[in-house]
Amino acid sequence: MGDTSKIDKVKIWYSPDDGSSWRYITTIDNPLSTTSYDWWIPYDSSLTYPLNAKVKVYATNSSGDHIAEAITDTFTINPPLTFSFVHPVSSEIWQTDSLQRIEWSSTGDRSQVRRIKTWFRYSKDNGTTWSDWIWLKMYDRDRDGDDVIESIDHYYWKVFYAYEDLFSDSDYPVLVQLKLYATDYHGHYVTTEAIQSEPITVQPPLKITVTSPNGGEYLTPGSTYTITWNISGYTGFIQYIKIKYSTDSGNTWKYVKTLTDPSITSYDWTIPDENSYSCLIKVYATDANGNYLAEDVSDSIFTIGSGAKWTVLVYMDGDNGGTYPLEGAGIDDINEMEQVNLPSDVNVLVQFDRIAGHDSSNGDWTTTRRYRIIHDNDPNHPEQSSRGNGLLLPRCYFRGT
Repeated sequence: MGDTSKIDKVKIWYSPDDGSSWRYITTIDNPLSTTSYDWWIPYDSSLTYPLNAKVKVYATNSSGDHIAEAITDTFTINPPLTFSFVHPVSSEIWQTDSLQRIEWSSTGDRSQVRRIKTWFRYSKDNGTTWSDWIWLKMYDRDRDGDDVIESIDHYYWKVFYAYEDLFSDSDYPVLVQLKLYATDYHGHYVTTEAIQSEPITVQPPLKITVTSPNGGEYLTPGSTYTITWNISGYTGFIQYIKIKYSTDSGNTWKYVKTLTDPSITSYDWTIPDENSYSCLIKVYATDANGNYLAEDVSDSIFTIGSGAKWTVLVYMDGDNGGTYPLEGAGIDDINEMEQVNLPSDVNVLVQFDRIAGHDSSNGDWTTTRRYRIIHDNDPNHPEQSSRGNGLLLPRCYFRGT
C-alpha cells in the first residue's frame, strides 16, 4: 500500500464518456478511516444512455498536490428507471368521492426500487397558487412483496377521500396535479419525478335529497302523488335519474321510473295497489355506464293503504310496578279490542309496556312494542293475534324497560 502518512484527502470523480471528461463526486476528509463510499449515481438528461463510464480516485497532501491516483476500467451506466402517466394524461373532469384509476408505465429496471410513491397537490385559484404535495399512496417492497413492486402500474383513488374537509362548496372547481416517483433502500430517488402535465378539474360531490314522501305519509292506491327531490353539486356525469319504491323497509325495491334530464326534480307517481306500513322511496343517479353517483332514501317509512280516515293510538302502561301490575289487564284489553270488527277506514294502534316476572304468556317479552289491531275472534292469545293475524308495525318497535 506504501506510505500513507502524507495523505490528507481523497477525492472521487467519475467520467460519463470513457475518460474524456470528469465530474466531481465527493471529497473524503479522513481517508485513512475508510476505503469505500456509497455513490448515488445521478441522472443527467443531457447525456445519451447507456454511458461508458469510469471512476477516478486520487489522494492529495495538505498542499493539495496529487500524490496517488487510480482509475477503474470502463463500466456501463444504464438509463434510469422512468415513470410516465398513462391516465390521466390530459385535462379531465373528476368529481369528489368518485373512484378514479391512476395508471402509469415504466421503462428500466425496478430491481433497486423499494418504494413507489404517489402524491397530489391542489389549487383553489385556477393554478395561480398550489398547495404543498400531499401523500396519496405508497407501495413498499418489504410490505407488499417483490411481485407488486416489479409490476404495479395503477391505483384507484376515491377522489379527496379523507381530505374532503380541505374544501368548502365555494372552493370548487379545484385543480389537481399528480406526481409519481420511486426510491431505493437508502431513500434516494431511482427515477425522475413523473408529474402529470395537464391538471385535473375536480367538481363538488353530487348530492340527492328525497323531500317527499319522506316519512309518515298515507298514500291511497290508484291516486297520484308527486315524488320530489333536490340535486346539488356537479350534474355533468348524470345519465339517468332512477326512482324505486320499497314496501318492506328497504329490503327489496320495485321500479317506478327512469328519467334522463337531471334538471327534473319531481315525478307524478300513480300509487300501486299495495298495502304496507313500511314503504320507502329511493332516488338515485347513474352515469352512462350504470355506475352509482349519488342516492337518497326517504328519512322514514310511509304507508300505502286503503285510506283510513281515523287512526287511534292507545297507550297501555303494563309495567307500572307495585303488588298488582297492570300487565295482565293490558293483555285482556288487547284481546277485547281485537274482537271488535273495526270499519275499514279506522286504524287502532296500541303501544304496550310489559314488565318482567309477572305474566309469562304470549312470548313473555318485557320491552315496549307497538301493534296495529286487526280483528281476531280468539279471546286467549293476543300475542298470536297481534303478531299473526295482526300486524307488527315495522320500524315502530320501541325498546322500553
